[in-house]
Amino acid sequence: MRIQPCKRKRSLKKGTINPVKRDNWKVLGLIAFILIIAIDTWTKYWALGALQQAPISIGSFLGIDLSLTLTTNQGAAWGVASSIPKVLLAIRCIIILGLVWFLYSPRCPISWKIPLCCAIAGALSNIRDTFLWGHVVDMFDVRLFGYDYPVFNVADIAITLSVLVLFFRCRKK
Repeated sequence: MRIQPCKRKRSLKKGTINPVKRDNWKVLGLIAFILIIAIDTWTKYWALGALQQAPISIGSFLGIDLSLTLTTNQGAAWGVASSIPKVLLAIRCIIILGLVWFLYSPRCPISWKIPLCCAIAGALSNIRDTFLWGHVVDMFDVRLFGYDYPVFNVADIAITLSVLVLFFRCRKK
């Protein structure tokens, strides 16, 4: 009598996601969400206290100059739409609601959920600034090979990195 290897029965159809793994994004997304808002809040309060007098130069490396400069912004990047802050706020809120709706919709791929949580956290943190102070607080000032980029904050970093991750995940398909 010949012994054959045990064949495991697949309890899930091919292409389905294990229900335990399917919900892991909620915990990881919540942790990322809380961390982004906490770090962004701390850095903004720190900047409001420490950078009132003068900017702090961090240094220069390979053509990249980094300094900490307290800047406020009522608009988007480069001050776009700063003359219509209420309209910009309404647009931001509508976009966030759309992202939250998509996050919980069945059409949202699992691999998109944590980057979306990070983008939503960054956007909400910037909106919170608008309600608290009437503007967004920025502090990271980067000059790359002579070009002065807009001053940004931790929330902006979270949004930008999330968009990049989503872009590359879209390109993989």
